[in-house]
Amino acid sequence: MGHVNTAHQRQAEIFAHGLSGELDKTRQGNNLHRTYLIAAPKFLGLLRNSLSTTLLAGEINKDLVNHNIKDIRSQLPTHL
Repeated sequence: MGHVNTAHQRQAEIFAHGLSGELDKTRQGNNLHRTYLIAAPKFLGLLRNSLSTTLLAGEINKDLVNHNIKDIRSQLPTHL
């Protein structure tokens, strides 16, 4: 069973690294001005380890995958 968890962890690391690369690329193209990350605490930690120069305006360490847009929006600053 440990092998399954290791494979799952590795896939999450690969995804976090790819996502951080896309965020950097978008930011460098001046298409990203403020970034707020919302992710489950464990995945947010992986993202933090993968982010290079992307400046975050904020982060929310909650798993909101199964929440509706109203619930998710309520977690973000009102000025967005």
